[in-house]
Formats: sequence, C-alpha cells, structure tokens
Amino acid sequence: MPAGIEVSAWINGIQYANTETIIHDGQSKYIIDVPGDDPSTPGVIEGGEPGDVITFKVGNLVAPETATWQSGNYNQHDLTLMGEVQEKYQIFLPMVLK
Repeated sequence: MPAGIEVSAWINGIQYANTETIIHDGQSKYIIDVPGDDPSTPGVIEGGEPGDVITFKVGNLVAPETATWQSGNYNQHDLTLMGEVQEKYQIFLPMVLK
C-alpha cells in the first residue's frame, strides 16, 4: 500500500480518529490515536470507554480485525484487507483517556 491512504477508527458507527499511512523501512505503517471519552462532560461522547470495540477502515474497506479500547495503552494490531491481493498492515494504537 502506498503512503497517504486513510486509516480510520470507529466505535459504534462513529468515526473518532483518522490518519494516513506512511512508508517506513519499506513497509506501509500508520499510528492512530483513538481518544477517550471525557467523564466531566456527561451526555457528550468524545471517544472510547473501556471495553468499547474499535472497528478499522482502510480507505473504504472495513478490516476484519477489531480492537478493544483501553485507557493509556499503546497496542500493535495487524490489519488484513482482502481484495485482489491480501495485504497485512501494522497499526499502533495510543489510546489515552483525557
């Protein structure tokens, strides 16, 4: 995958973060920060809460892998997209509750 492809993170059908791919050491990679919900603003959801399922899209394609939102964790998740060519990408999720 070339650089500049959009990667987005969704929780309950709402997009909370997006980024673009870069090329690093000859591989397509990206880092996405999925924000946490601010508990001081009841009734307004700014991001994930512990246990929320994160769905990922690369361009318009939904990746079959998901992640579980956790506060303060940086996790690596590989995403696999199926199409004419199967490709695997790494994603690093800094998930920080503000």
